[in-house]
Amino acid sequence: MVISGIGNLQSGVLEARAKEPAHKPIDVLLQQKIPAPDGTLLAATVWKPDADDKKYTAILVVTPYVSDEAQSRARLYADRSYAMVSLDRRSRGASGGDYEILTDVGPDACATIDWIKAQPWPDGLVAMRGGSYRGMTQWMTASTCPEKLETIIPTASVYPGHDDFPLGRGLGSYKYIAQWLSFVAGPTNNFNLFADQDYWHERTMTSYRTHLPFHQCPASTGSDQYVAERIQPYQTAPIPEYATAHPGNSKSNWYIKWGLDMGGTGDGPDFDFNPRETRFIFAVDTNRGGHDIGGLIDLNFQVTSDGNERVSNSFTPRMRQAYITIDNWLLGQAWSTFQDVSALPDSLDFIGPTEGTVFIRQPMIRYTKGPFQIASEQPETEVTGPNGGRLLPGDDVAPDVVARYNMKCDWGHFTLAGIGRALHVEENIVPGAESDTIFGFGVSASGKIKVGPRDDFRFMATYGEGIGRYVGVNIVNDVAVGLVGQLQTIPTYSGFASYRHFWTDRLRSNLTGGYFKADNPIALVGDTPSDEVYSAHVNLIYQLVNNLEVGIEYIYANRTLENGADGDLNRVQFSTKYSF
Repeated sequence: MVISGIGNLQSGVLEARAKEPAHKPIDVLLQQKIPAPDGTLLAATVWKPDADDKKYTAILVVTPYVSDEAQSRARLYADRSYAMVSLDRRSRGASGGDYEILTDVGPDACATIDWIKAQPWPDGLVAMRGGSYRGMTQWMTASTCPEKLETIIPTASVYPGHDDFPLGRGLGSYKYIAQWLSFVAGPTNNFNLFADQDYWHERTMTSYRTHLPFHQCPASTGSDQYVAERIQPYQTAPIPEYATAHPGNSKSNWYIKWGLDMGGTGDGPDFDFNPRETRFIFAVDTNRGGHDIGGLIDLNFQVTSDGNERVSNSFTPRMRQAYITIDNWLLGQAWSTFQDVSALPDSLDFIGPTEGTVFIRQPMIRYTKGPFQIASEQPETEVTGPNGGRLLPGDDVAPDVVARYNMKCDWGHFTLAGIGRALHVEENIVPGAESDTIFGFGVSASGKIKVGPRDDFRFMATYGEGIGRYVGVNIVNDVAVGLVGQLQTIPTYSGFASYRHFWTDRLRSNLTGGYFKADNPIALVGDTPSDEVYSAHVNLIYQLVNNLEVGIEYIYANRTLENGADGDLNRVQFSTKYSF
């Protein structure tokens, strides 16, 4: 019965195919040898209608998947009186050369176009088509010899050397990259290895459980070393100028820990002008129906991209604060109640001692009664995964709660604030992990003390467990997660001290130091998170006329990772500020 069933099925298929319109006769020319500019012999397959007395437009495809893949599509083109040429890129199929799967194919493709036009059957027109990798090769060719092409038809083109492979949570997918590179390694397609999902899942989880950095994973998967050799160029390929926006490069705009390059021999000097610290504040206060009502919108131009340094130097404004007040209540986005803004140093830099200060704006509901404040603020649990990367589960179960006391006296002010947090992740934040909730807390003391007629001393000291996103513009995260999902808070210590001295009525200086230290659970997060950051700042500010100031400031900063790698920053900043 089984044999009979198969026989009937085959008969039905043959009968159905017999009813389909027949393809036109074609010629297939295998392994046509084409010399590349460096003498390497490339191989192409040609499909063309079987008619020696006619000429045809050629459609060129450059593929890493071996030309035999194009048989069915080539027949369709031949039915429509087109010829198709499929070129195996170097080292693939019958093409010679070294294995260079992500390098530029433009010169080889242009040489192939010249070869096509020298044959007796084309009409002189050559176009290109294809998707994904085959789309990428069209752009490479068009940038090398546009005059030789009639048109290109790329679809879903890969951008070479960058994050244009499938991503998960914004991270390159090691599993897919390794699979694909294995598929196209060697002269033929390794389809069975590529399709063995159980193998790749097992190897990926093994790399994950052993906390291997991404660039070390391939050697542990059981794949050959070529995978590691191909991923490294992919990670480090330079981004061309046209792909970069204007300095959304915060490193050149204000001092943050990401501006401290780690390891290596250091960068040369960088020079940059920008007006990003420009700020607009629109505020209103009124009394309606016996209630004091107010509102504020605060905009500046930091962090945003847009524009470029070539022509426009344009910047998109961004909202910093937007809130309304009704008597003792504040509703909207404002500086966190956990942060004492009035204690910040008199700095030309946007923040100053970034690592030492609580610095965060977020939506909240706040109630103020005399010197006391209590607020319910936006929660966001930030998790350091086993590889040191940041995970944002976005599934918080309760707001952050802040209480604060403000003491104001003739000698200055003092602020004491405390915060409690319910840090939560759902299951599978890492594969197989269970959900978990852990309590985080922090306390911060800060103030400004008058010294003499005009000088002052400003300070802040903060300790917490699970408050990483509140301190130092998120130098470290709030919690670490184990392989089965248990959370562990990350303790942090931070602070700054700043002395302001007036040399004359119009000339003043500030001397500032900041410090940050994290106790990362290295067994859970690896040795790449930041361990310690510190900085020193000195400036000189001169008031030309009322509300108009100019100044110069020097910053030195250093950051050390848990693995001992460190980097430092030396920066000189000139600023002009007019307040109105």
